[in-house]
Amino acid sequence: MIRPIVIFAYSLFAVAIGPGNLLLRADAQSLSQASPAAAKHKMVSWVVLTGGYVDLSLDEVRQKLDEVYPGQFLPPRQKGNFVIAGPARGQFMIFSIIPGAAGIFLLNNIPGPYTDFSDFAGAISDPSIRSGVAKQCCWLSVDLIHRTTTDEEAYRFIEQVLARVAPADAAFLVDPDKGATIAFGDKVRSRFAKGELVLSSP
Repeated sequence: MIRPIVIFAYSLFAVAIGPGNLLLRADAQSLSQASPAAAKHKMVSWVVLTGGYVDLSLDEVRQKLDEVYPGQFLPPRQKGNFVIAGPARGQFMIFSIIPGAAGIFLLNNIPGPYTDFSDFAGAISDPSIRSGVAKQCCWLSVDLIHRTTTDEEAYRFIEQVLARVAPADAAFLVDPDKGATIAFGDKVRSRFAKGELVLSSP
């Protein structure tokens, strides 16, 4: 099930791209009005759960993206590869035309538990993981919200960005499409940074 915050992002997306691009505006509108069956397409997204909140400014997001893709997001721009802040704290929309990593992505950095937005914890059978998840007060995600590339290339972008922006205390990784949860440690972060395409939770 698509998270409400992602549906909201499509509305923001329709406004952000302006009236000149009717095709993209139509895509955003069609998702927000989609039937339940149509809305159940695969989400290309990862969520990391953290024990503390690290605020990110627009400039910091640009800097971190440019560290992943040097020269692509700095200096700041309004065409090509760029980032805009959403209307709510911690929301950033990332526009990428990078070959092999193109698309429009939503970065959410939320100072609240992910259980407020998803019932994923109900599917966790391991009591130690369930207990650990309950201690995580915040979450950060990157979602593909407009598809201009393959799932694999979108995942590579998402994973490499999360490897850079996820706080040091990020403890768990959630696949919101499957509702699966695994530990997020140095090994997973390293795999993300290398673009190894951890496409689904084990």
